[in-house]
Amino acid sequence: MNEEQTSIPIGKLLRAENSQFVAGCRVRELETPALGALVKVTLEDQSQIYGLITNILINDDSLVRQLVSAVSIPTDYTADNRYNRNLPVEIHVLTIGYGSDGQIHHQLPPRPPLSLDQLFLCDSDEVARFTSHGYAYLRHILRLVVLPQALRVIIPPLTSQMLNLTKNSSLAVAVGYPDLVSVANTTLNQTGQAIEGITIIMIVYLAFSLLTSAFMNWYNRRRTLRTS
Repeated sequence: MNEEQTSIPIGKLLRAENSQFVAGCRVRELETPALGALVKVTLEDQSQIYGLITNILINDDSLVRQLVSAVSIPTDYTADNRYNRNLPVEIHVLTIGYGSDGQIHHQLPPRPPLSLDQLFLCDSDEVARFTSHGYAYLRHILRLVVLPQALRVIIPPLTSQMLNLTKNSSLAVAVGYPDLVSVANTTLNQTGQAIEGITIIMIVYLAFSLLTSAFMNWYNRRRTLRTS
C-alpha cells in the first residue's frame, strides 16, 4: 500500500513560503489534525515537504458575529455555519524538512509547495521514518518558534540591564580607569568649574541612555511585529 493510500488528506494549501505554509480545510476535516502533528505535501515531482502544525485558526464572518449576539441559536443554524461555511479553517504549518529520491533531509526545501496542493497527515510509520534521521529538524523549531517567543520575554529586561551597565560604568573610577567621570573630576579639580563638569557628565550619560533605550524599543517592536 503506497503513501497516498495510507496518508489522510486534511486540506489544501492557501499560501506558502519555504519556511512555513498555511492550508485550509472544512470543519469536519478538523477532527483529524492536531496541534504539533506531522504533515506533508506531495509535489508534482513526487517529492514531499514535511512540517509541524503550529496553529489552527478559525476565522469569523459577519454571520457568526450576528449569531453570537443572539439569545438562543437554533441547532440547524449552528450546524449549517460549521459545515457549510465559506471561510476555511486555517492550519499553519512550520516546514522542518523534505523528502526527495527516497531520502529525508532535515532542511528547508528548495522551493515551497503551490497553492491548492493537498495536505496529508502523516501516519506513525512516516513519523518514525522522518525522525529516524536524527534531530536536525529541531533547529527550525528553535529558530522560527522558540527563539521568537523567548525574545518577547528577554528584550525588555535586557534593555534595563544595558541601561544599568551604562550607568554603572562610572564605577570604573574606583579602580583608576580613566572613564568620563574620572576625566571630569580631574577637570573639575584643575578648573574649579563644578557645574559645567557635572552638566557634561549628565548630558553624556543621558544621551547614551536615550540612544540605548530607543534602539532596544525599536528592536523590540520589530521582533513583535515579525512574530505576531
